[in-house]
Amino acid sequence: MAILTREAVRAYGSTKIAQFNEKRASEVLAEHKLATAKVKDYDVFLSHRYADKMELVGFMKMLEDADLSVFVDWKERPELDRTKVTKETAAALKQDMSRCKALLFVITSTANTSIWMPWELGLFDGMKGRVATVPLATKPGEHPGQEYAGLYPW
Repeated sequence: MAILTREAVRAYGSTKIAQFNEKRASEVLAEHKLATAKVKDYDVFLSHRYADKMELVGFMKMLEDADLSVFVDWKERPELDRTKVTKETAAALKQDMSRCKALLFVITSTANTSIWMPWELGLFDGMKGRVATVPLATKPGEHPGQEYAGLYPW
């Protein structure tokens, strides 16, 4: 199976969204929140690093074009402080994950700096077991993931 590249998902996003840039990416995610506001359950919880939102928008569009509903935590729950691990934030994310059928762990070359992603992966795996990794490589054929990511299908 081919590995998606960061450039490929950005390009996909730019074909779907006119004037694709950082500001537009935020607007698209805000529109996504409005469109899914009435959704009680989701097909996919995207575990990702917020700094990778340019790629996230393109990948989210790929999933939505495949008729999947996508939960993006910082758009659905902007009130949560993700800079610190707290019981309140963890409880809210756990509740949100319980409403999702599967978790996609989006791996980039900088994902290893996320304080939340490993926790989300382990928790969701224990809760439902429906987990897959999505490596977004910088170059074709490269796998940017951490060693534990190899435990899951991709």
